[in-house]
Amino acid sequence: MIGFCLGVGWGIISLDANTTSLFELSRWQSEESVKLNDYRGGIVVLDFFAYWCVPCLTTSADLEDNIQNYYSEWEGNPQRVPIRVMSMNIEASFPKKTEQFINKTGVSFVLNDTNGAVYNNFHGTGLPFLVILDGTSASTQGDGWKIAYQHAGYEGSAKIRTIINTIADSQILSTPSNEQIINPETPPIPSPKVSNESDHDKRVNNIPEIDTSIVQLEDQQEQQSLRTTLSGDLSRIDRRDRRTIRTHYLEPSVEVLWSSDIILVDNNLDYRVTGPNADFGLGVSYGIIDIDYEPFATADIVGFPTHLSEGSPSFLLSYSRNLNPTITLSATAGGYKGFTDHRSLWLDEYYRQQFSGIEGDLAADPRGINFSLGLRWEYIPSNGFIEVTGSYSEDNISPGYERVLFEPLFRGIDFLKSSSIGVNLENVLTPRLRSLQQF
Repeated sequence: MIGFCLGVGWGIISLDANTTSLFELSRWQSEESVKLNDYRGGIVVLDFFAYWCVPCLTTSADLEDNIQNYYSEWEGNPQRVPIRVMSMNIEASFPKKTEQFINKTGVSFVLNDTNGAVYNNFHGTGLPFLVILDGTSASTQGDGWKIAYQHAGYEGSAKIRTIINTIADSQILSTPSNEQIINPETPPIPSPKVSNESDHDKRVNNIPEIDTSIVQLEDQQEQQSLRTTLSGDLSRIDRRDRRTIRTHYLEPSVEVLWSSDIILVDNNLDYRVTGPNADFGLGVSYGIIDIDYEPFATADIVGFPTHLSEGSPSFLLSYSRNLNPTITLSATAGGYKGFTDHRSLWLDEYYRQQFSGIEGDLAADPRGINFSLGLRWEYIPSNGFIEVTGSYSEDNISPGYERVLFEPLFRGIDFLKSSSIGVNLENVLTPRLRSLQQF
């Protein structure tokens, strides 16, 4: 289903202009053709995805918000090099599901690589798969494109920004660091003459010696000045990176199941906040169960038809945070009140009718709370995951009843406490095949 096997690469690898790396692809649901070399002079981020790739949902959405929109607002990276994120769809089947993926993530520039030519040329073996291409030195013939980064799996927008911010225009990079830039309108500064005089002769003629420590200091200052030029205004970079973009999602939904004798309605409102290292979610819902109760006519001689309608509010809080590049902490807390399914409501009414004339407590007040805490460790980069989760819940439930002749009505268990610890071991085998062991 999902696969990761390619390790991280962060260096300079040139692309061959005669290979499919310099691609020409069509845009999603459009006849427009896009060439990579149309974006020479800039930086291109390739985000390979498929609708069935669950991690691709958060990756593509984060790249659109915290990379594409971020650098569009700032008009490029600190060196004013423009950035374009290209979402590369590698799945040809079920285009409606791909369209749902695109709408959900909000990606704005989607290309079709459905035969996998570009994906395979970059040796992609898993999803999500990212490639950062440096086109600041690219020519009109397609020479000069370089791979600045490629990686299977998503390391976060902060890592992507760090790489993008270090890419400078080729004119800056070509400036010699150890040569003097001479203004043609002014005469050149003469080079110092080398004297063959001895130390004694120098002192006699009052010629001062060159302080090599000063020369080294000036050389260090010149190198530091060059590093500042290549990196752009460092204070501006710091100011930009402190401005963390968070994405807010608000998603209402209504689900209705309607038949001749039952209506089930789920009203949901989900709110999520996603950031570079942490996500927060709050979901609230209100369920309605509306059924026409009909007893078994042949076996139930005391039951009678009636109409039942119950509401059930609930909530769920969720939080996850990347403690480091390989470990993620997750936590949830939730609660509900009322019947959560129509079977429980039907059974509760059955007991009420059967034992309503017998002394005993027949009131039911179903409600519950639950908590969970988990750690997920990526022990093999993008290929192997271990997740340990602990959970605890308390539930008041609608009890069962038993009537023994000449004895009081027996009320069954109506309060449950449960706790568990689970271990999941997941290994990605191919882009569409993975193994999952649960303990």
